[in-house]
Amino acid sequence: VLFDPPRIILGKTGKLFNINVGPTTSVLLDTLYCDEYLRIGMGGTSGTRFVFERCLEENDKEEAKEFLPLLNRRPTSKRKALSVLGTLFITGLYVSIIRRNALLRVTGGILGLLSFLLGSLIATSTGGIEQGD
Repeated sequence: VLFDPPRIILGKTGKLFNINVGPTTSVLLDTLYCDEYLRIGMGGTSGTRFVFERCLEENDKEEAKEFLPLLNRRPTSKRKALSVLGTLFITGLYVSIIRRNALLRVTGGILGLLSFLLGSLIATSTGGIEQGD
């Protein structure tokens, strides 16, 4: 099975935040059981079990397709996301150091810290793919 990179999308339409994290992957899956309603599989090397059930009701079919418009949006590049987060970090740092208003200093510090942490996660993310044994 070939998997696209994991994607983080915020907002109902994906305009707020939409970024891929990690690489594409391919894995081996063994199908243990399969009929018209149910498929049971197991990871070929990990042994992780997967159970897939077919959507039978009309409401389930519509709900199962809700994510498609989000996936059709092009994700933000990693470079652009890190540039925006870097700008937010510098702005937060500036406000927390230079401003005299205590509320602005705290808000700037929180903005700087959160943007730094999120940027660090994006920059070093492997998308849940284990590196090495």
